[in-house]
Amino acid sequence: MTNHYVNKVAELHVILSNKIKDVLPCKGILIEFDEPIVIYQSIWEGDGEVGHIKVPYICKTLKSFEFLGGVDAYDAEFEVVSTIDVEDIMSVAHILDIVTAKKYKILNYV
Repeated sequence: MTNHYVNKVAELHVILSNKIKDVLPCKGILIEFDEPIVIYQSIWEGDGEVGHIKVPYICKTLKSFEFLGGVDAYDAEFEVVSTIDVEDIMSVAHILDIVTAKKYKILNYV
């Protein structure tokens, strides 16, 4: 059994994540999306994944091309989810669409 298409999707995921970096004007920027978006992440505790349950994260910002910030399923704020770690490749594509269309505002340079 081959993982050819699984590998292709994983490669595309990395390509889209890297394109986000290419679209933004400079490294070390904190942006706020015009409208918050939802991404999906698995639940982790300690060093292990609790299960394959995917929970929505409401993302409001993107820092330094990569780290999403917002609130998790428990309304706790976060700023540590990398676009490369986002479970759903469609979420990464959505983020790329948003930054390509410049539907964000620059909060500051970090």
